[in-house]
Amino acid sequence: MQFLNWKKLTLLLICFACSKGALQLAMPLTPRLYEKQVVDRYFDDGYLAKAAHYKEARNAASRVTIPADIVVTLLFLFAGPLRLLARRLNASKIKPVVQAILIVCAMLLFESILMLPFTYKFHYLLEREFGFSNETSAMFLADYFKGIAIGLGFAVILAAIFTALYRRFTRGWIYFVGMAFSVFTIFTVYVMPIVIEPLFFDYKPLPAGTLRTKIEELAKTENIRLDNIYEMRASEKTNRTNAYVTGLWGTHRVVLFDTLLKKFNDDEIISVVGHEFGHSVLNHVAIGLALDIASIWIILFVARFLIIWLVRIYPDPLAERNIGALIPIFLLGISLASFFINPIAAYASRHFEAAADYYALEKTHNRGAAVSTEVKLAKDNLSDPNPHKLSYFWYAGHPDTISRIRMAENFKQSR
Repeated sequence: MQFLNWKKLTLLLICFACSKGALQLAMPLTPRLYEKQVVDRYFDDGYLAKAAHYKEARNAASRVTIPADIVVTLLFLFAGPLRLLARRLNASKIKPVVQAILIVCAMLLFESILMLPFTYKFHYLLEREFGFSNETSAMFLADYFKGIAIGLGFAVILAAIFTALYRRFTRGWIYFVGMAFSVFTIFTVYVMPIVIEPLFFDYKPLPAGTLRTKIEELAKTENIRLDNIYEMRASEKTNRTNAYVTGLWGTHRVVLFDTLLKKFNDDEIISVVGHEFGHSVLNHVAIGLALDIASIWIILFVARFLIIWLVRIYPDPLAERNIGALIPIFLLGISLASFFINPIAAYASRHFEAAADYYALEKTHNRGAAVSTEVKLAKDNLSDPNPHKLSYFWYAGHPDTISRIRMAENFKQSR
């Protein structure tokens, strides 16, 4: 039983892999953002060498995992698993929606299990090598399989939505699927802080003390609810320092890593909190959600094009035996569209981060703390303060460290 135009699909997957590979190879050949003497003002050669070593290790990991992921996908589609499962499902009386769910779950499980050795080596062992990870192997694997379980839960819901609406609305399925996926995305962002994130880390409200008092004073001017500021016990798994905002409406919150609270002084923490307050006041979570929904529609149109181009279906497009074969194509459409719209998403993210930086400077008036914060964050996370331009353009979700430092240094002159 031939579900897919395997020649076209294989060619597309190879082109996709080559595009990603060519991008990885081209990045080091492009100029860096700054001359070395600019970076040397803030970072010594020892740190720059270590950061470069870490970045190269991550790039080497990408050069291995990208083709491995493509090979695993091809194995599932053409080496037997999909066809075997499809034949058995076709011979059964299982409903089309359930067939689609079984196919997508089988695909995700197949890929997750075969990619586990690569994930373990390049996400766990690499992080331990550079002193980031505090996890045991058991902790890492527990989180990995929890992630698979959550992914399967999402896959069941989305596969059911896609299949049911595709069967019900033959011509206009893309519009109904797009609306349903948009609503599901909003729901996911809403429940993420209270359902999903606690599965991986422990959270508690920021305790009373001098730091909280200072944060309260900062929050008064913007009517920010302090019961929505949480400390995350990150140190049991990582030495990285970070903070972020998450959730919508009643679940909206600011989260601070406990590593940040331990390593940074009060002024620096206030600078970080001011940045996160900026995201809240400027509604960046909601705006980012709107952009995510726009991306969903782009991805759907790419998937629709691929379905038309690649799938060789029988005369009745709603036949029970054919519907599940659309799911792998749909997932491929997600990967393709996500890769090519990533520069747009990265640019929007950098804009939000810069706006939050400026907001923090306006509220704290502490340029020195902002500068030291950026230097510490870079060093704690081995960030490259001077990335190559192509890498920065395609992937960077935050402004580079030097531009953030310069914003702080020049802030008084711009007031």
